[in-house]
Order: sequence, then structure tokens, then C-alpha cells
Amino acid sequence: MRKIVLTTVSALFLGSLIGSSALAAGGPITESEVKNALGCLPSLADPPDEMVQFKNGKFVSKDYPFANIRATAFGVLDGAPAAVGEVCWNTGGSGNWEVIELFRRKKDGHVVGDKVYWPRNLPNGGTMVGRIEIKGNKIYLYGEAPMEHRTIKKPLIVGTKDFEQNRE
Repeated sequence: MRKIVLTTVSALFLGSLIGSSALAAGGPITESEVKNALGCLPSLADPPDEMVQFKNGKFVSKDYPFANIRATAFGVLDGAPAAVGEVCWNTGGSGNWEVIELFRRKKDGHVVGDKVYWPRNLPNGGTMVGRIEIKGNKIYLYGEAPMEHRTIKKPLIVGTKDFEQNRE
């Protein structure tokens, strides 16, 4: 009887070690990790795109009066932990730019956003992505029309294959 107890205790201990190392290497991505990640601001002209360090979901420089990570979603895509964030930025002109950025945990444990998707026309006149969900290996982008004070129930559905790698 004693041998079984020790074996069970040993198995539980070993399982917790394996589980904790798996979590450290590829566990769920957190909001804090995304809001403080290295992310891509795509070039509006020729490459290269610019990788910038967000802090609390914001980035500011002389070239970018603001860049913000706004709507986010967390889950599993293609079998690995992932996060998706709507990034809105300005380059000093009258318009703002928006991409959806895919964040993944790299081998060194850091979370990096290095793939982007430029949303096409959103359903029912949505002019910006206001809410994002990850479910069933798909990304659901819910539009809003802020000037008309409308949120839109029908999402644009995309997958990771729709994202482009940052251009170096």
C-alpha cells in the first residue's frame, strides 16, 4: 500500500513539474504581455515595417503621435496560445490607420506581434474594429461605426492564413 501512495505522490509531483514547464514555455498569453509587447507598425509605403515597443498598450515617437493597442482577444490559434489586438496609429496627418496584429510567444518566452491583417470592409458599414473574439480557430472582428454610435453584430471572420509577416 505504501508503494502505491509514493508512486501516486511521485506521479502528481512529476505531472506538476511537466505542467509548469509547459506553461512557462508556451502558456496562455496575458493582456499585460500583449500591452507591453514588441509590435509591428506596417509601413504605409515601401518596407521595412517598424517594430516598436509598446508600454501599457501605447507607443509614441516623433514619427508616431500615437499608436494604441485597443481591442484584444486571447485564445488558441493553430494549436498554440495566441492573442490578437487591434492597433490604431497616426503618422501626423489627418487620418488614423488600423491593423489587426497577431501576437505569439517566441522560443525565448517573449510575446511579439509580428503578423498583421489589414481589415477589408467590415459588415454593415463598420468603420473600425471595436471587439474581437477567438473561437474555433477563427478570429471574429466585430465592427463599429462610432460617428453613428452603432455597434455591429455581424462579424468579419478571418484566420491566421489571412495575416502577413512583417516586412523587414
